[in-house]
Amino acid sequence: HNAPSARRHILLVTALDSLRPQSISYEGLVAALEVGLLSGHPGLRILYNGIGAGATGNHQHFQLYFTSTYQLPIDVCPLESMVKGPLFKTKDTKTSNDPNDSHPGLDLPAYVIQGISPSNLIQFASQIVTFTDFLLSENIPHNLCICRDHNSGFLKVYIWARKFQKDDESHNFNPNFTISATELIGHCCYDARKMFDSHTEEDIKKAMYEMRLDENCQKKVDQFVRNLFDVDNQGIFSKLFGWF
Repeated sequence: HNAPSARRHILLVTALDSLRPQSISYEGLVAALEVGLLSGHPGLRILYNGIGAGATGNHQHFQLYFTSTYQLPIDVCPLESMVKGPLFKTKDTKTSNDPNDSHPGLDLPAYVIQGISPSNLIQFASQIVTFTDFLLSENIPHNLCICRDHNSGFLKVYIWARKFQKDDESHNFNPNFTISATELIGHCCYDARKMFDSHTEEDIKKAMYEMRLDENCQKKVDQFVRNLFDVDNQGIFSKLFGWF
């Protein structure tokens, strides 16, 4: 389809001649972040689906489009600080028991790196790729979203580490099959009215919940990302060069 998910839906393909598979390279991520910084549009979404996480093509690419509504669940989901620094985690629905909470957590929690600007883009890109390379080495599928923070105006990056899921090649949201970055940001697209009418919010929540890592794996990923982004662990070089 032409622009299947939203108006002006395009692919950002970096270093096409290098024939790089669908994994995030430093140069590719820098290019995606720079594109994000070029636009001040609050509805801009730059998405990445890894292999086993909704990717339908095995060449390095990001999806880019503008959502018709500027506010999606990830824009209002409360965050919890993980370390002293820019790293946060989306609030988990399991810990959100307040009936008055109008913005509960996500069923598949994401790591969030906030405050990305032209002055720190290089350092953040290096750290994010270090993290995604770790996920690759552990055979952990992952999705990523780059968007604007509606309060600060800076970019923020969401990264979901999740279970493997075979792609059904339909490009449709289906709670029994593919959970990709589009669904994870809260923008579920349907090609058929019958499919739209048959799925409930509980179906969607259940499908996302089933993609959660097991407890031991989750703890290992949490520890790695904490060490990577903790300002107190950056040493003398971060203080000298002002990366944060």
